[in-house]
Amino acid sequence: MARRKRRWRPIGRWLRTARKASRLTLTELERLTGISSSALGRFEADRAVPSIDDVCVIAQQLGWPLLYLTTGRERTGDDPFALASQLHYWGLRDISLPERVLFGEVRSFEDLVAEVVTADPSPRVLEAIPGLLLRNKFDVAELLAFGRRYRGIRRLGWLADVAQTVSRRIPLEYVHPDAPRQLRAVLADAEKQPPSDEIDYVFGETSSPASGQRAWSASPRLTKRWRIACDIALRQFQERAISILERPDGR
Repeated sequence: MARRKRRWRPIGRWLRTARKASRLTLTELERLTGISSSALGRFEADRAVPSIDDVCVIAQQLGWPLLYLTTGRERTGDDPFALASQLHYWGLRDISLPERVLFGEVRSFEDLVAEVVTADPSPRVLEAIPGLLLRNKFDVAELLAFGRRYRGIRRLGWLADVAQTVSRRIPLEYVHPDAPRQLRAVLADAEKQPPSDEIDYVFGETSSPASGQRAWSASPRLTKRWRIACDIALRQFQERAISILERPDGR
């Protein structure tokens, strides 16, 4: 039977950086970890692959984040790939990424969604937000607090409005039982925002004013009130929500 080929990213430079920053020699680290200095040297030179047990004990004895020793990052990033990988945890299973991002902590749903909707999201990711709002239990006050931090209350309200409209067009059993109450509470707060005099181009220069105008004529009220220009039709939001909600791995 042929050996399975592993896709491996060398991590020796991060192991070496952490050890030297801790002012330890290979011999001293051997004494702390029980891993021979020769093996540690091979790990740092990328001539051997450490086991997960080896990496864990090295991280514990150096006092460095396990995430750093495996990816070179001290905390989970906020680039589009990292945000999409986090959303994968919360139910965005129908999107493929060019690579998986190893993250060190699971960000709260409230923090993640509030940032995503204001961080120049891709159409594919933004299209999924109403479905995720219908899928997950979340703390309304916390979501709104993060929305204010990222200055995204209007967009959160708009997507909650879209989610509420979508929920009336899909099977009830797909929707989290707390979703109607949660969405009503988000909308009640968001609707305190005054009407907008300027168009909100969700996708920047790629958003078309003409397509936005067409969307307003057949969209939920907050899309029109806040002049949201988004090249995603309500039907697309609905189809994407069903794709997300009908999966059996719901939380």
